[in-house]
Amino acid sequence: MCDDTTKDKDNEQTQDTSTQDEAAAVQQPAETQQAQQPPEPQQGAEENDAGQAAKEATEAAPTVEELQAEIARLQELYEQEHDKHLRAQAELRNFRRRAMEERAQLLQYAVQELITALLPVIDHLELALEHHQQGQDPATCMDGVRMTYQQLMNILAQFGLQPIEAEGSFDPELHEAVERQPTSEVSEGTILAQVRKGYKLHDRVARPAQVKVAVAPSDTPDS
Repeated sequence: MCDDTTKDKDNEQTQDTSTQDEAAAVQQPAETQQAQQPPEPQQGAEENDAGQAAKEATEAAPTVEELQAEIARLQELYEQEHDKHLRAQAELRNFRRRAMEERAQLLQYAVQELITALLPVIDHLELALEHHQQGQDPATCMDGVRMTYQQLMNILAQFGLQPIEAEGSFDPELHEAVERQPTSEVSEGTILAQVRKGYKLHDRVARPAQVKVAVAPSDTPDS
């Protein structure tokens, strides 16, 4: 009888163990499924963050008074810069006008110094003419004319006028050949005589010298 009792207890324990294993097997998939599901979004926290950001943005936005003050400041700054621009344009126009006037005056009176220097020459020539009309010695009048001529040339030399030499070989940049004379006494291109003087102003030719130039004689006999 004891054996039967013992067997009954073993059977009950076995049944209890089986029942517990089945319950654990059923509970384990549910826990696994619950663990695999994603966590629900924290909607309330996000709404709080959005509300806080909107509140901060509203507090940071400028007021109407501040915007109007900024517009007034920018308008005043624009008017100041515009006024500076207009003043600069007016000053530029005045500068150009003054420059043009000064240039015109410079061109108009560029030869004033030369004219002033030539006035004594005019005086001497008038005096020579007056003496000639009064019947004074022609030789004396001629000496006065020579002195006046030399005075004139000295004045012009001070302003850069220089006579062009009309000797040696012909130079087309300095001389103008007005006559060509055949000759075998000198080489071709040699200046034989000066017809009219030429002058240079500093390093520029004011007037070329007119000259006679030697050319080789023609071999063709006269018919």
